Amino acid sequence: MEDHTTVSTDNYDVSFHPAFASSCVIEPVGGTAETLYRQDRSKPVDCRGKGHPKKHTIKLKGKNNGRDVTITIDDPNHNIASLQIRLYHEDRVPGEDGEYSDVFTVENNANTCPPNCVDGDPG
Repeated sequence: MEDHTTVSTDNYDVSFHPAFASSCVIEPVGGTAETLYRQDRSKPVDCRGKGHPKKHTIKLKGKNNGRDVTITIDDPNHNIASLQIRLYHEDRVPGEDGEYSDVFTVENNANTCPPNCVDGDPG
């Protein structure tokens, strides 16, 4: 995944294009949200020359669980504000009804250059 970034926490690896994701959070139902990534807003992502991504991939990989989800996004007009994905309990049998246990949210509000260039240098 060219131009993508991967960050790691104790429980997850998450990969994304930094000009798309301003934050990635996973929240267990009834539990405490875990922020996997939050952009440092003081450092715009440099999109000069390449433009803002129109197609990219988000990957969530659990370290101590069976989470392994890949989402390919084709958004040429930049219409997506955020993605929210509800994940079933890990022990759910495919095809059976079941409740979801976690919510994975990706916000698309990254600070980018352009338009937020400082002295022509995104930092």
